[in-house]
Amino acid sequence: MSTIDMNNFAPPVQQQQNPTPVASTDINKRSRIIVTEESPFPSLFEVMYTDTEEFPAIINGLLRPLFVDYYGSKVEIVQNKQLYTTIFFTEKYGYDYQNEKENGPYAAIERIIKKDDKQTADARIQTLNHLSSYGRTKLFKLTYKAQEMLQDVIPDKFINIAKNKVDWGKIVYESSALLMNGMGQATPYVQVAVDVNKILNKIYGTTAEGNQWQYMISVNNPIAPVATPHGTVANKWQLFITRVSTIYAQNIASQFGFVIGSNNMGIITK
Repeated sequence: MSTIDMNNFAPPVQQQQNPTPVASTDINKRSRIIVTEESPFPSLFEVMYTDTEEFPAIINGLLRPLFVDYYGSKVEIVQNKQLYTTIFFTEKYGYDYQNEKENGPYAAIERIIKKDDKQTADARIQTLNHLSSYGRTKLFKLTYKAQEMLQDVIPDKFINIAKNKVDWGKIVYESSALLMNGMGQATPYVQVAVDVNKILNKIYGTTAEGNQWQYMISVNNPIAPVATPHGTVANKWQLFITRVSTIYAQNIASQFGFVIGSNNMGIITK
């Protein structure tokens, strides 16, 4: 008959259970969601706020480094809240046109009649050919370099694509302004009408990371308008510049059954 030696008997070992995990209350020790590469946000559009005083400064930032005689720009609100944008040049006295730097900046304007050839027959013919619509003789013309470069920002309606020619006579004007020095001196300016959307394309680009952008400018409310007997006058207006993704716009349109660039004959034109 077998017996059990109680001195050598050990109770069965109980398996230790892991404690129930408890979320740490220490914000520096808790587990986190870590993203090593963020995904791009599929933005349909982006909006920028500016006004008719700040926006010309943006235009100046693009053009002033390119031309030694660049003076400034002006954004005006005309009929039906449309934008009319002009850039201005003024003569840079003493500029050496013959030794212009190859990489710029360049002169945008030059005198039609040089001081030393006023009495020549060619000079008199040029004077007759450059009469303004008011019967006054024009003093300046755009240089060939300026014509080449500014063609990138000229409104399409003034460009003859077939002839690759710009109707400069309809967008280049001369004007003058009195200097505020008490002497009544007038400074002549050459002003050129430009396409503000093309300028936005140059400044902010039309493609980025596989996207394509188009720009639209909306004129909002006047800033600090002044009531006059002839109506409300404002020298400063709010502007909202919207950058629209054409790729996402096409995708959204297709979800609703529209195809951008098509017509009711099923002809795709995009």
